[in-house]
Amino acid sequence: MSQYRGIFSIPQTPFTAKGAIDTEGLKRVVDFAVNSGASGIVGPVLASEFYTLSEEEHREVISIYVEVVNKRVPVVAGVTGNYISHSLGLAKYAEEVGCQAIIAMPTVSRPASQEYIHNYFAELSRSCSLPIFIQNAPASGSSMSADFMIKLAKKFPLIQYVKQEGAFASHVISDLISKGSGAFKGIMGGMAAKFIIDEHSRGACGNMPGSYIVDVQVKVWDLLEAGELEEARALQARLLPVLLYGNLFGLEVSKYVLAARGIIDNPFTRNPSARKMDKFERRELDWALSQISDLFST
Repeated sequence: MSQYRGIFSIPQTPFTAKGAIDTEGLKRVVDFAVNSGASGIVGPVLASEFYTLSEEEHREVISIYVEVVNKRVPVVAGVTGNYISHSLGLAKYAEEVGCQAIIAMPTVSRPASQEYIHNYFAELSRSCSLPIFIQNAPASGSSMSADFMIKLAKKFPLIQYVKQEGAFASHVISDLISKGSGAFKGIMGGMAAKFIIDEHSRGACGNMPGSYIVDVQVKVWDLLEAGELEEARALQARLLPVLLYGNLFGLEVSKYVLAARGIIDNPFTRNPSARKMDKFERRELDWALSQISDLFST
């Protein structure tokens, strides 16, 4: 299998005003990401609000990805669950419905022992035959060192990729590549692709941001792949004001932008942050969006 490479987009999960999944809106988000040039679709994960989804909803979201993508790009199913057997069930389901890979964190919002993490990925490797992405997101679960992840990959061959996030993620990416001796097929970044140029320079094979400005982020990646570093830097600089507000308000910003662009009907989030954008921040975000609107595909 060739290396997965490029922008693997995470569709935000749209909800109605009463909090139910907006399935037609989700289909539009997925289709928008693929039509914008995303090299893969990933989720449900953190940016998809997976932690608010019921078991039935989680599976429904995965099946919608597969249906809408229709084999145009790989679908990497998020299978992080509340406990090991929960993740195993999601992994089996992902394989049954036609996903090409899975991505998993061993825990959410609580640290786990190395023994637990080892057992988690051991069981996951035995549960299906799909390639596995380790999602290493220290702020949202358990932090894994580069050395530990390399050991896991060497022991369990289905572990083929890492999505690395958190403080100094680029340094961990370098360690995974330099120390791994080919243990992984590729390493991707996260954190909304804020450091994508740094990551690409270190040898990352892609990034997994949300979908709200995926069309522009694909352009940045394509410039990097073409060796047009200065052009990529200039384009990334235009994105930074939007990314700064996304860093502060997370899902509120991604949903706001998707609604402003007419891709979803409602910016509702099931688990909103304690702080919400006020009129001054919305004004500046609207201005930042106007400065990149010529780059939008829709």
